[in-house]
Amino acid sequence: MFAFLLFTVLWAFGAPLLAEGLCLVTHNTALGLEAGFIQLFRIGISNKVLRSLFASDLKEILKGPVIHTYITSLEDASSSIVLNVQTVASLQDLEVHITKPKSHARSILQPFKDFVNGDPLRQRNIYSIPLEGLTPSTIFTAQIRSASFELSHDFVFKTPPSLKNENDVIRLIVGGDVGNTEAGRHMTRVACSQRPDALFIGGDVAYDNGFTSCFACWDYFLRQIRDCYNVAGFAMPIILGVGNHDVGFSNFYIRRDSVRYDLPSLPPFFRYFPQHHTNSTTSRLPFFLHSFGNLHFFSLDSGYLYSTSKGPQREWFINSLKRITSTNATEKPVIFVQYHDPMYANFSVDGELKEAWLPLFEAYDVRIAFENHNHCLKRSKPIKELRKHEEDFPGVVFLGEGGWGARLRHIGRLKRDYHETMAAYQNVWKLDVTSMVIQAEALTLNGTVVDATTIRL
Repeated sequence: MFAFLLFTVLWAFGAPLLAEGLCLVTHNTALGLEAGFIQLFRIGISNKVLRSLFASDLKEILKGPVIHTYITSLEDASSSIVLNVQTVASLQDLEVHITKPKSHARSILQPFKDFVNGDPLRQRNIYSIPLEGLTPSTIFTAQIRSASFELSHDFVFKTPPSLKNENDVIRLIVGGDVGNTEAGRHMTRVACSQRPDALFIGGDVAYDNGFTSCFACWDYFLRQIRDCYNVAGFAMPIILGVGNHDVGFSNFYIRRDSVRYDLPSLPPFFRYFPQHHTNSTTSRLPFFLHSFGNLHFFSLDSGYLYSTSKGPQREWFINSLKRITSTNATEKPVIFVQYHDPMYANFSVDGELKEAWLPLFEAYDVRIAFENHNHCLKRSKPIKELRKHEEDFPGVVFLGEGGWGARLRHIGRLKRDYHETMAAYQNVWKLDVTSMVIQAEALTLNGTVVDATTIRL
């Protein structure tokens, strides 16, 4: 009887303590007790108590006053960026001054601020500063100042080029499923050694599973981005598509046709990364378009929060395609899309996605669709369905499939008749895009090109 009462008391007080700030993560194999995590069956488990007792590595990252500085893009991606600054303390006198080049000198004295509270290690202030009307393909220096904290920090970033003339070249790195693994960190360094103009990541970015208590995953991801900037010698925009592990634990999801998060429960995917014009943090969407002159890159939600076949996302996608391909356009646009769950996967075709999107891809001449989720390397043959009898229609090439840093999956003999390449490599795709041709190369961990294709425009 005594043992039962003791167990009841311990459970009554202990269970809430263990559950407070509970975090479950995958593909974060570098997390250990130094980060406040216990590894169990390839799942990282932490709570508020573990993080307060350990997490020395995380505490080192979070030394202030500025803990992260990074840039995201707005719709006109060659001339509009968002400078994001995360601090531990609230810097009431934070100022941002563009000091170079002098032709763009300006000062922002009251930047937009979002405050995140809760777990002491999670607490931070997020300052997001839109900078528009910038000259494409230009190196800028932003000075971040706070007199009260004796802060004066220079941040160097580069705006992407605009694809308008035949001599313009845009270099992109595209991949997905990053996580916090040794392979992922190394792949990031390889990617950024190419000095890209932008990084596109098609979902499953930090593997926090949408838990606000798993904020540490994003701190480790943003440390990778800091290292990326150091390798490249400048900061470039990061553009993130949504995956299942960004908003939920598994691939079994309920489509909601709206985000419907209140601010305290808003996943960091939305809270940390403004990627389009919006009136508030809670109205940020998982689908948007970034244009680099005549190159248009869509990021879509493959069904985790918004339906692919009806509703707001589909209506916006069709209207956007119509607008950029209108007869008023002086040049034929180059259109890419990225999303997470694949249509032409390493093992099967997703009939629902194919029915919803492939007719649009073909009708509006989408040249490349970047797919992720399955932790391998794939390149499809040019896909032609509704327009298969048109000899001058080149088809849609599907590249992916999410092998940036997450643990690779055994693919065996899964190559299908629609595959040109299917292999188990950690990889990202490097693209050099001109008005005449797309050169695409798959890079693996040692920087070796393991697959390549040329697409004429």
